[in-house]
Amino acid sequence: MTKALDRLIDGFKGFYDKNYDVAGKKKMEDLVDNGQHPEIYMVACSDSRSGPNTIFQANAGDIFMGRRIAALIPPFDENDNNADAAAEIDYAVDHLKVKHIVILGHKNCGGVGALASGYNEGSIGKWVGQAKPVIDEIKSKNPNISDIDLADNAERETVIWSLKNLMTYKSVSDAVKEGRLSLHAWQFDIKHGKINEYDIDKNKFVEIEIFKPEKHKSRFKLK
Repeated sequence: MTKALDRLIDGFKGFYDKNYDVAGKKKMEDLVDNGQHPEIYMVACSDSRSGPNTIFQANAGDIFMGRRIAALIPPFDENDNNADAAAEIDYAVDHLKVKHIVILGHKNCGGVGALASGYNEGSIGKWVGQAKPVIDEIKSKNPNISDIDLADNAERETVIWSLKNLMTYKSVSDAVKEGRLSLHAWQFDIKHGKINEYDIDKNKFVEIEIFKPEKHKSRFKLK
């Protein structure tokens, strides 16, 4: 094996030691025998630096996970062009009955950078190109925006765009209206170790204060 694969095996050993002792083994058996019951469905970027299980130290069964380039959730498509996203969303909401959906973008995102630069080649260009309305709106408000600022703004705006697109899926809109589902837009700052959350009332991202004792209670509200 290569050193990279050896690290995976070492990592699995650590996982085994933590989760398959006497108490842990019982929990893992329960997750198999009685199924998973995560309260959170998280959609994150495929980027190797922003793995949610790593940055949130999640345990098995805690998070139902979806990962795709730039953490994009396209609008619902009646022609099933994005059937994989729709199936994942419906399973999380209708079958697992999650209570929260978190869209987790991150700074220095290559996928958003490709979108901002106008990259349109192949499957990557087709995928990120679905969020082109985000770029068009940013430029309409600031025609002289620099390339760096365009990408920086787009990293935040695509997260909001994806979050709002969730409401085009019937399973999500029904659950939100019934008050059993909350939607959240977060952005991970890899370099500085911060999580920023979109505050719809302030219409901006604010840092989640991780060292404060009170629990996080924000909620995406419909208007």
